[in-house]
Amino acid sequence: YQDALTALEYKVLVGKERVIVKSDVERKPSLPYQKVHEMLERLKYKIKLGLHDEVKKELDDLSNFVTGSDLNILDFRTMLLEMMVTIVKAYADVCMDSSRSLFDFASFERLFKINNKDEIKRYFEDLCSQLSQKILQMKEDDHSAIVQKACVYIDENYHLKDITVQDVCDYLHLSQSYFSKIFKSRTGETFTEYLTKVRIEKAKELLRNTNLKIYEIAQQVGYDDPHYFSYSFKKKEGISPIEYRGRWDSA
Repeated sequence: YQDALTALEYKVLVGKERVIVKSDVERKPSLPYQKVHEMLERLKYKIKLGLHDEVKKELDDLSNFVTGSDLNILDFRTMLLEMMVTIVKAYADVCMDSSRSLFDFASFERLFKINNKDEIKRYFEDLCSQLSQKILQMKEDDHSAIVQKACVYIDENYHLKDITVQDVCDYLHLSQSYFSKIFKSRTGETFTEYLTKVRIEKAKELLRNTNLKIYEIAQQVGYDDPHYFSYSFKKKEGISPIEYRGRWDSA
């Protein structure tokens, strides 16, 4: 009787309306776990990166591996459990906010009630797709916050003549290459281009609203060399600081 119940569980692997003989389906060795662990590690890595298409490919590979293996039902259920745990851990590694959890014990219960391989595959594909989208959104939010903090830092420190991109990276605790990539993708400008833009805009305010000399304005906006300031200003605005002030005064 117990063997008959076990045999019935194999319908998830061999399909319905089939004659299932427990001794036949359990003749060959169990699933090689090392191979599965390697595949699950790749799956976890790609989930964390939010690579939806590559996650789907890993799931396809896992499904094909299972289909091509003669495994007993215990191995199969164990593999499903490990897949679910891997996905949970991938999400937990990325999301520090426990309130964003997508999982509960009901998720495991629903999984083990599915008795069709294709449905199980779709279940994991849908779950990973949902997960990848959430991870990508979290990264988008994180990147927006990083750029916002960087811009505030630059706006507050543009007057320092020796401010560098490394200063911003130290403030944000990020590597220079990672920060530069995010900043450029979000603002369309490099750190130097953005800093120059801020400095020139501040200089224009001073030219319009004060009687400070050009070299004094240059110093206030972070330029030690007034000639280089004038060069940068003209390159950005098309006219020199003196010409800009003259046009403003005449207006």
